[in-house]
Amino acid sequence: MTSFMTYPMQANSAELLRLIFIRAAHIPILGCAHDSFLIEDTIERVERTVAEMQEIILQASRDL
Repeated sequence: MTSFMTYPMQANSAELLRLIFIRAAHIPILGCAHDSFLIEDTIERVERTVAEMQEIILQASRDL
């Protein structure tokens, strides 16, 4: 019964991840685990890339 009740949340989370990966296709994402992403970038660009990824995540969650 518990897994049946959590299905809508899990399905919504999967859809959110799908949207994020599509919108962040240009960002070098090495992987993800639950609610985090491993991004590879140069020291000079990493802060901008992280900020861009955060904006993508926020917008995707708003759109979903």
